[in-house]
Amino acid sequence: MLVEPRKPNLALVTTDLTTPVATIVERYAGRWAIEVAFEDAKQTTGVGEARNRTRRAVERTVPFGLYTQSIVDHPVPPRRSPPQRRARPP
Repeated sequence: MLVEPRKPNLALVTTDLTTPVATIVERYAGRWAIEVAFEDAKQTTGVGEARNRTRRAVERTVPFGLYTQSIVDHPVPPRRSPPQRRARPP
């Protein structure tokens, strides 16, 4: 267990006893972002709730749901029209 003053405690369990603690924490931090993305995809776009009947539909549904989630999370900013120039200075 890694304990630092004024920071919340975090207990990570592993069977890999040869890896340094800092590396395990880095792996956990990297994996956490992926887990949050999966949870958002399930809650926002309903990934995993489709009722498919064919193998091909099953293979396409989750990737499509994750793709749509990436669009929802990272929308393209609207194009701005160029500023209008005045005919004469004020």
